[in-house]
Amino acid sequence: MARNLYIIWKDEYSVSHDELDRHHQYLFTVINELYEAMGSSSPSAKITLLLKNALEYAQMHFEAEEKVMSLAQYPHLVEQENAHRTYARRVEELMSQSRVTPSVLSEDLLLFLKEWWLNHILKVDKAYAPYLKKQS
Repeated sequence: MARNLYIIWKDEYSVSHDELDRHHQYLFTVINELYEAMGSSSPSAKITLLLKNALEYAQMHFEAEEKVMSLAQYPHLVEQENAHRTYARRVEELMSQSRVTPSVLSEDLLLFLKEWWLNHILKVDKAYAPYLKKQS
């Protein structure tokens, strides 16, 4: 049986850096696992664990990405760092709110994760790709 995916990786999302692309792909996988868990009768503890994993992995990714951008002397690193911190705060806020009203906020949280990652990769992250190419 084919899995119903909420967010699908496409080659056009590549930032031309294997490690960072793998991170992004894994984050898509986690979002799809959340989607699947929220659409089933999965216990809220599993959903909470997936959310925690998504946030922790994103933070590890942000650290790695910021290091790569720093080495490439990317001029918009501060803006990236700010976007990353804003993301983490928003996810923590949505996680906290979802404990109060899980059915409503789980959809909001999923939509936020999908839209944020697609927008961030396509508009913000893709901007540093030329700087990484210059470095190699």
